[in-house]
Amino acid sequence: MRNFEIKNESGRSMIEMLGVLAIIGVLSVGGIAGYSKAMMKYRINKTIEQITLVTGNVRAFFGPQGNYKGVDVLNVKKKAKLIPDEMWDSSSNKFVNPFGGDFNLQDVAYKSGNADEGTQDSKAFAVEIKGLDIESCIELVTQDWSNISQSFIGLSIFPSYDYSLINPGCNETRNGGGGIYLRACVNGATIGIPVPLDVAADACSQTYNFSPHTVDPGAPDEPFKRIVMLLKFY
Repeated sequence: MRNFEIKNESGRSMIEMLGVLAIIGVLSVGGIAGYSKAMMKYRINKTIEQITLVTGNVRAFFGPQGNYKGVDVLNVKKKAKLIPDEMWDSSSNKFVNPFGGDFNLQDVAYKSGNADEGTQDSKAFAVEIKGLDIESCIELVTQDWSNISQSFIGLSIFPSYDYSLINPGCNETRNGGGGIYLRACVNGATIGIPVPLDVAADACSQTYNFSPHTVDPGAPDEPFKRIVMLLKFY
């Protein structure tokens, strides 16, 4: 009598292979999401680190002068090492922040809370961070900047920068005129620091989707898709 040997097949079925591929896909997506989240956290921390370092350098260098006139001059920023060399982008001849946008300094007017003291030109300076998206804007706006720097006055976000819009003092504004979508101040009665999450999310979203067509009918009806954050220090 002939014996028949039954063999066990060790191959995978199509359904099993599709399951394995699905698992690999999920893991890949999770890995990408995790990487993106880690990079965002790194850039936020690096931006805060850079702002802290630069504001310290600026205050130390201009302290004897009594004002910040000239802080925006490129040669001063480079020769005095106000901004680290690692932030210099030789291809664009600009200082850049971790998000790829410009990192600028500008002297601005300042008015303290003292009623007897008028507005003083160049008694404060602004740090400009350009090229933010909604997520990075929210993360930076909701930081407790008053704890990061004792000289911090307040912050503003715009769809495009205009230093003339920086209030000499710091009056809070939300969805105000002139393109200002948020101005928050230390010890602000309406919008203080840190900015509440819901306020930051609303302002950052509106700023990112701001269209110049809303203020100039002749302009293209296209959103800027960029956010400028200005932080003011004395």
